[in-house]
Amino acid sequence: LMFCYLTVGCAHYLRPEGGCRMCAFPAISTLGVPVPVDDLMAQLDNCLAEVDWEKEGLGELDLFCSGSFFNDEEIPPPVRRHAVERARQLPGLKKLLVESRPEYITRRKVQEVIDGLGENIRLEVAIGLESANDHVREEIIQKGFGREEFEDALAALGKAGAALLVYIFLKPPGLNEKESLEDTEESVRYVFQRARQFRLPHVTAAVQPAFVQREGYLYGLYQSGDYRPPWLWTVVELIKRVHGLGEVQIGTSDDSPPPIAVRKNCGECDEKVEAAIARYNETQKIEVFEGLTCSCQQTWTDEVA
Repeated sequence: LMFCYLTVGCAHYLRPEGGCRMCAFPAISTLGVPVPVDDLMAQLDNCLAEVDWEKEGLGELDLFCSGSFFNDEEIPPPVRRHAVERARQLPGLKKLLVESRPEYITRRKVQEVIDGLGENIRLEVAIGLESANDHVREEIIQKGFGREEFEDALAALGKAGAALLVYIFLKPPGLNEKESLEDTEESVRYVFQRARQFRLPHVTAAVQPAFVQREGYLYGLYQSGDYRPPWLWTVVELIKRVHGLGEVQIGTSDDSPPPIAVRKNCGECDEKVEAAIARYNETQKIEVFEGLTCSCQQTWTDEVA
């Protein structure tokens, strides 16, 4: 079950210098208007009241907030405790996923959640690194943190025993197809190397191929013809290059606000390539791409040569 709190929104976005360039998620926040603690709690309660947890056979709860779960200004401590209590009550729950920027992640906060969940529910914390390259992350994407802050967060998660999921952005503005492929490959390798260094119990590299939303920075570039979401062949090639390093999941384009442009090939082969990517997500078996071809591959090959 994926649930998103309606909160004040991401603190990074609300700063005078603005937030991450490719992100349109603040459009589904109050943009800084305070939300009472009781209201935040009621949002989750009302959502869970509409779900027959046991009948659906659900085993994972993802709590999003268009920002940081561990930022007390976005999700106050009483709301976090309430979320953990409600999660623990869900029959058969195996994993709770939350998101946060690294500067809000401390061992104490993470340990409080883990202790509250009990030993049968795994906590997984997602961080949007986007790129291991400092120029891409800080200058192009304007993420607002460096690798030092990211690695400090990994150290805290490792000491607390939490699992890690890292978002990596495929094809930021300013990078061509070849550069995007290489940057994402290097970023995935970096994540798994650092995860081993900080002894994290489990790590997932969640690659998010770019999509265009009306409220985002990419929208203007797309409208002017200066930006195209990545090829599906680029996604497949990335998987082939990093397969075996650890669990890699490819994100979908089913999001809010609804995208107006997503990753694609020629249109003739898109459905079968997407199906193969979905099978890879489920199985982590590289064999799902065997025999996958299309005439448009040559055009893609020329572009990334």
